[in-house]
Amino acid sequence: MESSSVIDSLLFLITNSTRTLQYELAAANVPEPNLSATEAHPWDTTTPPRSYWDARKTLLGALGMMAAVVQNPQERVMTDTLLYHRPAALSFVTKVGVADIIARLEGGLSSSRGVHIEHIAHETGLSAAKIAITMRYLCSHHIFEEVAPDHFSNNRLSATLLEGELTKGFVELWSDVSLKASIKFSTVLADPVAGNSIDSLDSPFAEAFTEHPQPRNGINGRNPSKSDYWHFLNSPGNEDRLKLFAHGMRANSLMNGGGKGLLWDFPWSRFDHPESVIVELGSGIGHLCMQIMQVLKYAHFQNQDRPEVCTEGEKIIARSCLSADQKSRISLLPHDFFVKQPVTGASLYILSNVLHDWEDSKVITILQNTRNAMSPASRLVLIEALVSYPTIQHDTEESMSTVSNPSHPFNQGVAPAPLLSNYGVANSYVSHQHMEMILLGNAMDRNIDQYLFLAGKAGLHLVDVYTVRRHVSVVELRVAE
Repeated sequence: MESSSVIDSLLFLITNSTRTLQYELAAANVPEPNLSATEAHPWDTTTPPRSYWDARKTLLGALGMMAAVVQNPQERVMTDTLLYHRPAALSFVTKVGVADIIARLEGGLSSSRGVHIEHIAHETGLSAAKIAITMRYLCSHHIFEEVAPDHFSNNRLSATLLEGELTKGFVELWSDVSLKASIKFSTVLADPVAGNSIDSLDSPFAEAFTEHPQPRNGINGRNPSKSDYWHFLNSPGNEDRLKLFAHGMRANSLMNGGGKGLLWDFPWSRFDHPESVIVELGSGIGHLCMQIMQVLKYAHFQNQDRPEVCTEGEKIIARSCLSADQKSRISLLPHDFFVKQPVTGASLYILSNVLHDWEDSKVITILQNTRNAMSPASRLVLIEALVSYPTIQHDTEESMSTVSNPSHPFNQGVAPAPLLSNYGVANSYVSHQHMEMILLGNAMDRNIDQYLFLAGKAGLHLVDVYTVRRHVSVVELRVAE
């Protein structure tokens, strides 16, 4: 009886959210997404309306939960165990350029007659039988299409793997480095020394990429041949990987319309006046600054990072499409956020995807240095992928108002029952990010309570939490009274 009611509830969510998607598309005179199309859908490259965004998340969560409910549990767990084949297959087709071969032999992306597997094999010089099995595996997950037996074509998903697409760089690096590091995930986390360590040299990545392990006091002790992820990317011989990392990060930032959801769903206009100064700590080369400048007419922006990053940022901003006035309101200052903040009384300080790289004591130091520079009117925003609680919800009126974390009044938007409160598989990309932080550097994303605890230690108080149409949340803080 219970399973039947859950299935009915999921069917209701699937039906209603699908109708909402169709309504929003029709209202905007935008066509429905077409999987067989090789050009991007209009809402693939921009941030869709909020109602579409929420309905899509509900639909994905409901479909994922429906599959978990009806699938045989042994088959489900065993299938999930074999998911490493997906990045392995993606790595292969990007390495040999299958998407580009198909596009070229079909006469362009607009064709869909398909390319015979023997032609693909001839272009690569590799086994037709093995390529065919790999392609059929990906086609079964809707990446490429087998339009006729042994004839393969690109589609909307495989088109993201073409040369020049940023997603291709993401696939190439993460299916290389991260996939290899993931082999050591359980070994490292189960080790009594490394598993309790917060040192990046005790991460699964460091263990996987140590050429000459020297066991001592745990898995590797303090092996001098170990390197953390950032030193690895910047070491001689890894220039291509470093370039792929930049492409992957850019792909991540442009997904779902880039930063438009962040621009539209947080009230930046509160900080837009001629005397306003906005400081971003650990800003990188200035991508966030250039996005925010699109909606700010008067505020001045200062990027702070390592000297070499600021130098590169100056070049990027100079070549950008910003107007002369916008460029004149941007400055770059070499600064280490572990020391005293030199800019006092700024209207707004920003830490975007910074704190998840550091353990608690260092996070408190960063926050304290920022808090000591703030005036009572200043605000600090943390832009982070918050860890949410995948709690079970029952289809009752009470559950509809239950927040992801009931211990405080702010939440990131709770899924409708009976979905998991964090939307389950609809939140998969963020969940993967949380695992990736541990995998690559022993760093960890945090939930809202953990950030509020650290903020309190630094003398900061919560103002609000903003849910934005992006895989992050914005946490606004002020000086505690």
